[in-house]
Amino acid sequence: MKRLAILIGEVAIAGMVTSLVTDSAIWTRSSSGGLSGGQKAKLAFTILASAIAYQYGLYHQGNREGKSFRLVMIDEAFSKSDEKNSRYALELFKNLNLQLIVVTPKDKIYVAESSVKTIYLVQNSEKLDDSSVRTISILEYSKLREEMNKQREITHVQ
Repeated sequence: MKRLAILIGEVAIAGMVTSLVTDSAIWTRSSSGGLSGGQKAKLAFTILASAIAYQYGLYHQGNREGKSFRLVMIDEAFSKSDEKNSRYALELFKNLNLQLIVVTPKDKIYVAESSVKTIYLVQNSEKLDDSSVRTISILEYSKLREEMNKQREITHVQ
């Protein structure tokens, strides 16, 4: 068994994984210095997802399939991350058995498409005094997106 300690600040990320049996360090990272932007993103996502899974007790005594409510909301988490690291994070959350609500602008939906079943499109009125929510399946969204892309191509050619 392992214990995870995390410190996430505005500038640095530090973490240590220790064995609960021997209480010795298995892995340490004192800062995110010297890492590329992508490596920092992966480290942050890994630490965050692991800490959340640990807090939900998903791996307590080897029980990965625990029947618990384990919802995580990610609000524009991928706005500053490249597609590769964003997909890494989504796969990591899935592998840790976490249920996700991903809030993202329309131009980043493609990043989460393979990880979601339903999309809730929120649209504001022109005056910004009202909004509406449309619920569609990922299959419906894919078809809608293809139709919109075809329309753009037709308009562009004309």
